Amino acid sequence: MEYERNLKYYKSNDKHLHIGMIILGVGVLLFAIGNLLGFRMFRMQTPLAMTIMGIGAWVAFVPAGKRSNEHDIDDAVLRSTDKYDEEVAENVNITLSRRIKPVLFGNFIYDGEDVLVRRGFSDRKYRSSKYVASALLFTKDGIYISQKMFSLIEDSTVETDMEFVFEYLDEVYAVQEERVFGEDKVKLHFFVIKEDGEEKARIPVKYNAIVDRVCDDVNNAIAEAKGLRK
Repeated sequence: MEYERNLKYYKSNDKHLHIGMIILGVGVLLFAIGNLLGFRMFRMQTPLAMTIMGIGAWVAFVPAGKRSNEHDIDDAVLRSTDKYDEEVAENVNITLSRRIKPVLFGNFIYDGEDVLVRRGFSDRKYRSSKYVASALLFTKDGIYISQKMFSLIEDSTVETDMEFVFEYLDEVYAVQEERVFGEDKVKLHFFVIKEDGEEKARIPVKYNAIVDRVCDDVNNAIAEAKGLRK
């Protein structure tokens, strides 16, 4: 993973792009006036216009080429999490349930003093410098969870695991929270495991139909383990 390029991405902004495009636009306008409209305001207008365009292009695009972009960050996350659930399943000694299939959840982590957050220029999506992947494996009696939290700006990975027994769980559910970054409100989603009236796990997820399906399947398993379903 290219930590230095990623760090430059998170610490940068797109002001240079806006400034460079303005300068480039001035150069293009000056060139068009002299060469397309035939109106020359002074000698050397065309060479000056081309010089201005070159400066504008440099200001706009050269700094961006020295850092990662949104696509690079997403690719780094994909490479680090691809088939993580399969790796976990191969390395733990448990018998998987035939009813509930393993699932891989994941999302960026936005909390922490050492976490950097940046909004993407192309998609306006917020990404942070930390990501967590959570592999959920299900047995006939409960849930085994293995999590891998890693940094995108330094060589740091922490793996943890936890286990829950269906009979002792209250419920699982998806919850949405809203965070404010600058002038933007961002919706974050979590898969929550509740036991003895308390939250025992809050797992960052990208909300989709799979999250709802897992909630339904696990809650049905909890009900059956408690003898509440026939």
